[in-house]
Amino acid sequence: MIYRINEEEGHLLRFLTPMLKKSTAEDAVYSVRESMELMGGIGYIEDTIIPKIMRDVMVLPIWEGAGNIMILDMLRAMGKSLGMKVLFKEMEQSIQRSEHASKSIVQGKIKELRSLFEQLAKQPREIAERSAKYLFDELTITYKVCLMLATQRETNEDWILPAIDYYLTKLIPKQDLFKPAPDVQLIHHLIAWEIKK
Repeated sequence: MIYRINEEEGHLLRFLTPMLKKSTAEDAVYSVRESMELMGGIGYIEDTIIPKIMRDVMVLPIWEGAGNIMILDMLRAMGKSLGMKVLFKEMEQSIQRSEHASKSIVQGKIKELRSLFEQLAKQPREIAERSAKYLFDELTITYKVCLMLATQRETNEDWILPAIDYYLTKLIPKQDLFKPAPDVQLIHHLIAWEIKK
């Protein structure tokens, strides 16, 4: 069976492909590195599977395309397709029904990014290429938050709410820097450990 996408979906796919390749490759490397660090010396020595996973995962940012190349690809997609316009429309629609307390922060971030990308499109090529990484990283995080807000349900809030909060700390100015640490039960939910009562 062949699935046919409409023109709008095609533009979105063209824009999202480099964004997802860059983001998932970087997230994979970060996750494995954190896992290795969590295990300490045992995570480093060859007696465990972690060093092999680390070697395997390090190829992703190279194989999927170096981060800077993906940024340039997103810039090209921004100029040659309607993907950026469709992405902003999708983000706005995805958080319409959300009742999360930080919904207004995300809406403000979308508005801010839309304005910044309009300015970016008017810049000379060398300035656009130099400025694009920060903006695309912010856009990627905002898109992730929008998707999580759109899919938040009572059945998944044990893990999705901490994930939303984590990504929001990357979007919100650091005025909440010294908030208390999460409790042990929340950490167990995040790493999928079953809590015995």
